[in-house]
Amino acid sequence: MDCKRKRGYCFIKYLLYKTISNTISFSLCIIKYLQRVQLRRKSHLALKKMSDEQLKDIGLTRDDLP
Repeated sequence: MDCKRKRGYCFIKYLLYKTISNTISFSLCIIKYLQRVQLRRKSHLALKKMSDEQLKDIGLTRDDLP
């Protein structure tokens, strides 16, 4: 009986460990995604604020911007 209880405890401990590690991994993925989206938005806003001459210097036109 003591052996079964010990195995059950180890199994629950393992499940808790896996749940926590998966939660942390998922959270980090979401943070990375949000950082990429924020960077993309900042880049897009910076391109919109550029003058036509600056855009021409880097080889873009207003039509190229999304």
